[in-house]
Amino acid sequence: MISFIQSYGSLPEKNLADIKSTLSKAKYRIETVDITAKRPTGTGDSVSNWINELTDVLVIAKPQIPFSEKDKFRIDQFIMKGGKVLWLIDPMKADMDMLRSAEMMFTAQGVDLNLDDMLFRYGARLNKNLLQDAQLNNPIPIIDQSNMQPMLFPWLYFPLLTPSANHPIGRNLDPIASYFSSSIDTIASIGIKKSILLTTSMYSRALPDPVRVHLSAIKEKPDFKYFKQRDIPVGVLLEGKFTSVFKNRLDYLFLQKLTENNIKVLENGVESKMIIIADGDIIKNDADESGQIYPLGYNQYTQQTMSNMDFVMNCIEYLVDNDGLIASRNKEIKLRLLDKAKIKEEKTKWQLINIIFPLGMIIAFGIFYAYRRKRKYAH
Repeated sequence: MISFIQSYGSLPEKNLADIKSTLSKAKYRIETVDITAKRPTGTGDSVSNWINELTDVLVIAKPQIPFSEKDKFRIDQFIMKGGKVLWLIDPMKADMDMLRSAEMMFTAQGVDLNLDDMLFRYGARLNKNLLQDAQLNNPIPIIDQSNMQPMLFPWLYFPLLTPSANHPIGRNLDPIASYFSSSIDTIASIGIKKSILLTTSMYSRALPDPVRVHLSAIKEKPDFKYFKQRDIPVGVLLEGKFTSVFKNRLDYLFLQKLTENNIKVLENGVESKMIIIADGDIIKNDADESGQIYPLGYNQYTQQTMSNMDFVMNCIEYLVDNDGLIASRNKEIKLRLLDKAKIKEEKTKWQLINIIFPLGMIIAFGIFYAYRRKRKYAH
């Protein structure tokens, strides 16, 4: 069973429709969980819902409100019991709708979801920054005032992320569309194996919080000398026996209430896995005002579909321990991406080779042919 957290401003149903439909077709049972909802106990008290023990993977998709300590505790204990989690978190508040102001700009700032201590204890840190990629990015439409037709311009804040070829989750996948991504650092944790799943290209950079995002940036051609950070991690897989973030932290009254309900606190977990991605929109499908659902990873303007669906499905199936389905989905294709910086540096050389050299060959052949014909008929 795949459970989606509904609480804390997570993505609405319409933006999760495509991934849920695909999971249902793959014979997974889907459940939506509101862990803030209350239910009565035998003593007349009420507590928040615990996560169903039949849950194979808990999906936390783009929450926007800080988590309470009690609900963090429920997620933590689910992990301690061997539960798997797919975290899709936005460390920064940034959205294209924020550009619709008269100034056509906004300041992106870090968001406190009260999850930093939890993820840090497990082995990862989400950084408060926005990534730009000068080589691989998605375009956005801008209206040309001369003819009122939309034109596509590269948008550095929408990196096309590269899945790791060294792990079955990302092997042989095309780029993944992302929107206002941030970076992830891995933290030294005893017994936790860490694998990077998603990175930017070799020409990228991280802008620290706060970030001024202005639409006029589309008019500027990126200067590659400022994009020197390569392969910035955006997604990471953690595997091992996690330590509870609440170890030696619970107050007496909360412990007493747990004891009254026969709930045992686990401070050290059994073998488990989790995937953390610093962009909540990777799992989000677009939906228009009429209710039409677009495929996950589909760009309405370029009419291209990135590999977001395959990547998310691979993540879930790996967490479920379904390696066979991952292998069967992987395509036997290796994407060869052009190095845009090299193209810019060697532009003149290749123009000469591809234009001047063929013309020179034609002219030389013409001269030789005319000379040979003249010599032949002169006698």
